[in-house]
Amino acid sequence: MGDAALKSRHATIEKRLAQDAKRQREVKILLLGAGESGKSTIVKQMKIIHQGGYNKQELMQARLSIYSNLLESAQAIVMALADLQLELQDPANKEYASQILSYRLISLDPPVRFPRRRLHRESDASDSSAEAREEPPLPHFDESVEHQEERSYLTPDIVRAIESVWHDPIIPLLLERGGYDWHMMDNAPHFLNRIKTIGQSDYVPSIEDVLKSRKKTTGLTETHFQSGRLIIHMVDVGGQRSERKKWINAFEDVTCIIFCVSLIEYDQVLREEARQNRLQESLDLFGMTIASRWFLRTAFMLFLNKSDLLPAKLKRAPFQSYFPSYDGGPKPGHVVNFLIDRFKELNVHHRDLQFRVTVATDSQDTKTVFTWVQDQLITRSFKESGLI
Repeated sequence: MGDAALKSRHATIEKRLAQDAKRQREVKILLLGAGESGKSTIVKQMKIIHQGGYNKQELMQARLSIYSNLLESAQAIVMALADLQLELQDPANKEYASQILSYRLISLDPPVRFPRRRLHRESDASDSSAEAREEPPLPHFDESVEHQEERSYLTPDIVRAIESVWHDPIIPLLLERGGYDWHMMDNAPHFLNRIKTIGQSDYVPSIEDVLKSRKKTTGLTETHFQSGRLIIHMVDVGGQRSERKKWINAFEDVTCIIFCVSLIEYDQVLREEARQNRLQESLDLFGMTIASRWFLRTAFMLFLNKSDLLPAKLKRAPFQSYFPSYDGGPKPGHVVNFLIDRFKELNVHHRDLQFRVTVATDSQDTKTVFTWVQDQLITRSFKESGLI
């Protein structure tokens, strides 16, 4: 074989070795879980930690989502007051409540009363007599408001209305009844407490505002970045039932699944199915996912998220009221251990499964957790290569 042929062969081998090395460093992480479990927040954190964060233009683009979160939360409060027959104490707030219901943003559908229903508890699965029970409409709230102009901002009038209703003396009592009787987004108090700032015409969202804002994920959202020795391809998918049929499009060549579960969803029901407990939905979904033939060689990491909100939630809503087989009292650690055992029971094929308790809105916590994820993936790669 001549020198030219040898050089060509050597170059081909070197190229293949380089390609193999690159493939060994590339990992595909799939974020799965039910809606509002924190998947998209992790993607935002990756942008902050590994992609240089948000510039001012990107922060400004988040305003409409934040306005929508704030208005939707205020509308949920007004409708919950009507459903629970709680009267606003300040007479002016009754007119403000009507203004809140009638206000329209271009990104937010008109408010729809979410019927109060008997919550599906753990024990209801075998109780065929558990029927949905809707509350009758209440006459002292007029919800048949006229359609108004759709806006992309909050007017001073609506800011004043939301602020006044939020500070009405009846609101603490309403918040105490959250979960079983009614629900608003987890971070609603953050935005409602910042209504004056958010309502200013020159408002620029903070990083915390962006992390705590929610926008429904539809389809697949892909993010690429390098973290240490790994090239990460992260895929976020919508968690609502209507979005899950699209998940299969992301199932190929998955190195790791991060399955997110909200620790505080145990007393809530699905938006799309008012008799299904959200935490039970997460358990069911996880069981189907970890048993799937698509993921025979895939690592699973279960993120028990929103742990910062769990202690206060347990004081207001006893965990045992929704999962009667739990007998560990109001200690967050006991609830976490109970859930870890429940999820472990679903791993019938003994797949590679690890657990972390997380706060996805906390950048430092997320950075620490993701460093752990990297270490786990590198160690697993070494084991598969026979290096350790």
